[in-house]
Amino acid sequence: MISFLKGIVDDITEEGIVLESGMTGYNIYLPSSSSFRIGENVKIYTYLSVREDAMQLYGFRTKEERHMFKLIIGVNGIGPKGALGILSNIPAGDFQMAIMAEDSKLIAKAPGIGPKTAKKIILELKDKIGSTPLINTDSNIYVSDKADTDIFSEAVSALIALGYSATEAHKAVSAAASLLDDTADTEAYVKMALKQIISL
Repeated sequence: MISFLKGIVDDITEEGIVLESGMTGYNIYLPSSSSFRIGENVKIYTYLSVREDAMQLYGFRTKEERHMFKLIIGVNGIGPKGALGILSNIPAGDFQMAIMAEDSKLIAKAPGIGPKTAKKIILELKDKIGSTPLINTDSNIYVSDKADTDIFSEAVSALIALGYSATEAHKAVSAAASLLDDTADTEAYVKMALKQIISL
């Protein structure tokens, strides 16, 4: 398997780039959110999809984004193009947070992903994602180990009642939980979470 490629962006296509590496041009499919310039020297983390009728190379800016891609294609019925469509519309970090928050509405915004499929993705991936650092954030926010507590859930529900999405609420309360001690009550969580929303 090709783990990564280093090279120069030779061309930009509708679906990705052509990367010149070692006198060879590799056609690499990328999330549409990825931004490259012709002539740019880059390192791309790759995933090689092998089927009977085709071999396709998918590329990502980070190992974490590739890891999320691999988790998504592990869901029954979701292929590489479907996974790429999800990551093109939902940044990997937001997708991870949406899984933890069980925010099927956000996931269903991806092309070809309906409400039932979104719920299926959440069901199959929630335990696999686990308590890991959030992807694509500049801050040291973690999916909190307090996420299963009543206070955490109450704070998330309070933020949703204030009009925030489940993903936004879960992300903010996770950030708040990392700053509060075990004596903090729901009100303290909500106040700290609201402060975090301003900075996230």
